Amino acid sequence: MKKSNINVNGINMAYVDSHPEGDRPDSTLVLVHGYLASAFVFRDVFAALEKHHRVIAMDLPGFGDSDKTSPSQAQYNRAFFATHVWGLLDELNITEKIHLLGHSMGGAVVTQMTLMQKDRIEKLILLDAMGVNIPPPFLGKIVMNPILGKAIFMKAYNRFMLKQYLLGDVFYRKEACTEALVDDMWRPLSTPEGKASAYATLQNTVHPDHVQAHEQDLQKIDVETHLIWGEEDGIFPPARCGEAMRKATKAKSYTVLAGTGHSPPEEMPQAFLQALGQVTACEYLPAR
Repeated sequence: MKKSNINVNGINMAYVDSHPEGDRPDSTLVLVHGYLASAFVFRDVFAALEKHHRVIAMDLPGFGDSDKTSPSQAQYNRAFFATHVWGLLDELNITEKIHLLGHSMGGAVVTQMTLMQKDRIEKLILLDAMGVNIPPPFLGKIVMNPILGKAIFMKAYNRFMLKQYLLGDVFYRKEACTEALVDDMWRPLSTPEGKASAYATLQNTVHPDHVQAHEQDLQKIDVETHLIWGEEDGIFPPARCGEAMRKATKAKSYTVLAGTGHSPPEEMPQAFLQALGQVTACEYLPAR
């Protein structure tokens, strides 16, 4: 997954384009990652997907290798992220209808994209998606505290705490939480600019008040929608979040993957590809 860079509304965004030039597949699949993550989350499935689609995966502003614009100049809310993903696709001259997949917080981003420009979306795929209000993990409650939270996040949050969060809340299959994955997530957080962007996103997108507002928007979605969920997701449990989202969006399909947690592309890539293939009518080769 070789990243390129492009300026979108004054922000330098890193992205991966499987077919930047020449002959391209007939369909385009856009992948949007979640909170603290990057396009790296799709590394184990990208090669299988690009055999059937032009695949676009980006680092959202504030994350990965994209610019960490000061929160005084960037809102880091759903509309901000959705506008920049659409802007990226416009810069890449993607005019055909797309398959649009959002993972975790990326689910909130892609539903906002749908509300903005539904006519550009062929199918919407929500993967362990944020969008149903549920109490955050213990550490999340602490850092969201309006008095102490920012100081704790900016000064005390470190790589060890990140890894413990990933092992405790994100990954059911602990072997998927590799040092390379932790390094990729920690690298932007190791800078003041990266932490400031992440904290602004926490307050302006991930905070329960904003999730509650987003939950009310789910019923406005008017495109073909499909849900894929890890059965052991400890952040957005399927019995609570997946079922509620299925009803709210009137999803055409809802697939629950046994033996995986919050990040199926990393924990069980082949099971994820099989579930996605049922949505896109593609038979993906085994993941690497």
